[in-house]
Amino acid sequence: MQGVFENIRIQGICSCVPSTVEKNEIYANIIGERRAKRQIKLIGVSQRHISNSAQMPSDLCYAATERLLSHLNWNKEDIKVLIFITQRPDYNLPSTAFFLHKRLGLSKDCLCFDINLGCSSFNVGIQNTAALLQNCELHEKALLLLGDTSSLIKSPYERYENDEIAQDMLFGSEGTCIAMEKAENGSIMFMNKSDGERYQAIISEFGQSTKMDGSAVFSFGIGDVPKTVIDFRDCFGIQEESIDYYVFHQAQQLMLDTIINKCNISPDKELRSLNEYGNTSGGSIPLTLNVNKERFAAKKSIRVLCCGFGVGLSWGCIYTEIPTENILPVFENDEHYRDVRSDVRSRDGFGIHYRNILIYNADSEMGEWVLKRLKQCGGKLALVGADSERLSEIVASMIEKPIIVTESNNTANELSASHFNQNALVLIGNVEYDIMKLYIDALSESLDKGSIGSVVICDSYTDNEEMRQAKKRFEHMFDDYKNIDNIRINAVLYNGNRVNMVQIRDAGQEWVNLFVSKGGPEEMVKASYVSDAVMHFLSRSAKFTNNSILTIE
Repeated sequence: MQGVFENIRIQGICSCVPSTVEKNEIYANIIGERRAKRQIKLIGVSQRHISNSAQMPSDLCYAATERLLSHLNWNKEDIKVLIFITQRPDYNLPSTAFFLHKRLGLSKDCLCFDINLGCSSFNVGIQNTAALLQNCELHEKALLLLGDTSSLIKSPYERYENDEIAQDMLFGSEGTCIAMEKAENGSIMFMNKSDGERYQAIISEFGQSTKMDGSAVFSFGIGDVPKTVIDFRDCFGIQEESIDYYVFHQAQQLMLDTIINKCNISPDKELRSLNEYGNTSGGSIPLTLNVNKERFAAKKSIRVLCCGFGVGLSWGCIYTEIPTENILPVFENDEHYRDVRSDVRSRDGFGIHYRNILIYNADSEMGEWVLKRLKQCGGKLALVGADSERLSEIVASMIEKPIIVTESNNTANELSASHFNQNALVLIGNVEYDIMKLYIDALSESLDKGSIGSVVICDSYTDNEEMRQAKKRFEHMFDDYKNIDNIRINAVLYNGNRVNMVQIRDAGQEWVNLFVSKGGPEEMVKASYVSDAVMHFLSRSAKFTNNSILTIE
């Protein structure tokens, strides 16, 4: 399918990425330094921007759209079309485009919907948006949003397969807004193709990770794609001197090198973003234009031939002219709309996303470990510790910051001022009885009528005698609270001599790499046992458990 849209223009492009950068050299921990270097050289990706667990493609697209609309000074009433293309929508129903319509504050006189597509999103999206704009009045406008994310955190209980490692080293996160308008003297040439016979080359079945037939996709990329680029130029009589730049989907380096060689394209005329941003799916073409803005900043406009290709299989080309002043630089943004707890409801095996948990001695080593494991399950957290600087360091990389309360402060007042409705308490370490009682009583008094609060005491011992003394101490405490109906108290005791923790790093996947490369090192497994025991006592499944003491050797 090919054609020309007259009086349709791309008026601006803006792309947004997360601030967190993951360097591919860390994968040497898993696959070895030699193989990691070879993989980096093959795919041409040294680093990628990756999202936190709560950030969705719609968040990145929203940020890019707001910045571009402000730059263009567009009246939102003039926007008649909103198309969002992603492989990771916010909801099954309705289309995420409606959610973005609400966030952006667009008028009701606007058509919006999603398209499920990957790496050919740019050319397919341009064709669909331009077709709809043809039915609009002159100077009415449309927004084409493209976005996909590569998530930052994986569970240490998930095993990496070789294909998953290769994909993680390749893909990055990005969201783009492309502003289009029905305007005089505009022109967009297009050609799009599909081959459903090869639909299984890149496929993700429900509940499964994406599978890709690497050799089939590579053959497609170096065979069908360059042939279509040549056919496209011949079909519309596009001369080489009429093309300022070529921009291809940033699949991987070897494929791109082969394509431009077969199309006889000078490397000086091809733009890339692959090395620093990776393969960003359907948004890789506009992102590449934004990344290379300085190369053509002196020009009033640029004539570009863009080619997207991938899942489907689908591929195609776009040729048009874009004003350079409205191709904005890439910017970073970590904001997200959804509460992280709503994103974990379906995958939280412990059911802790409803908990508001105060962690005492959160600045200790075990406190930090428990804190970050609880954070993965979506509980809202408040941290108490003697070292406020240490607590600040621990939460520095977190998007949703827990409340920090130092021991010298009035805890109850601090929590009340922060509107933290506590319903769970975790006491870490050898805490004095009076302090334990103070915090447990405060929890009991603060609970809403009919609510049940959970208390978990997590302490270590060095020998069997110390463990027996600890059990007696906790049993005595349990007796004090046996007549209080709104509190459940349990304890986790572990051998402190046998647990050495490798800390979770929110700014990267180093802890996952260590787990995978060593097949589950004991120093991580044992610490995980402790935190999992704590989470069990906080979970819905343990709501009737009371006065239990769990020991971990």
